Amino acid sequence: MTSDLTSQEISAVFFDLDGTLVDTESLGVSALDTLLNRLEIPLSDFQREEFTYVWLASGSWLPVKLELTKIYKSIITPLSLEVFIRDFFDEYQHQITFARVLPGMTQALHTWSGQFLIGLVTGSGRRQTEKIIHQNKWDKIFSVIVTQDDVKNGKPSSEPYLLAARLLKVSPRNSLAVENSPIGIRSAKDAGMFTIGIHAGNIVRHNLSQADIEVESGEQLLQESLSFYGYANDNSGSKLY
Repeated sequence: MTSDLTSQEISAVFFDLDGTLVDTESLGVSALDTLLNRLEIPLSDFQREEFTYVWLASGSWLPVKLELTKIYKSIITPLSLEVFIRDFFDEYQHQITFARVLPGMTQALHTWSGQFLIGLVTGSGRRQTEKIIHQNKWDKIFSVIVTQDDVKNGKPSSEPYLLAARLLKVSPRNSLAVENSPIGIRSAKDAGMFTIGIHAGNIVRHNLSQADIEVESGEQLLQESLSFYGYANDNSGSKLY
């Protein structure tokens, strides 16, 4: 870890949700496929690639809605644009039921919640976020939850992480952020946080080289970020060293 972090007390750990805690990155394409199959409309390979790129790269729903609008204009359907987009998100909400927790992440949440304040900072909406939290029995883990519904500017803006830190009354400089995408890492770093990039939930292997640390999975997150560096407990609080 960097020397800046090693001398500071860790007050809070913030987690991203999609692709970091749960494997949801494939569910957007699956939801679109299901919707178009229901309408008996095929999705071209080009449209699939474009939608997948936007889905993975977006830090908010706006680019996704714009891509859905583009797809809508290329098809013939009795549905209005508003209903088409609503049906997509309803299907995505259904697909979330099948989202699996990524390896080691529940253990990481429970381990760190015994040491630090834990926050969730996600580009998903509150409805989707609360469903995932409830079905995985994480309701008592998070001291603060910031969704895209809570901010004007989503990731890669620093606004979501700055808001989360402000709500927890902690300094971003004393905080860790665990992210699986370049835009998430940029958001947390611009907020002044130490960042850990995790690869396990990526459909494609994102370039996470801007993170202060890269790990492959939740298990490695615990082993290298906790066991390897260790805890130092003194009167000033818990520190990583």
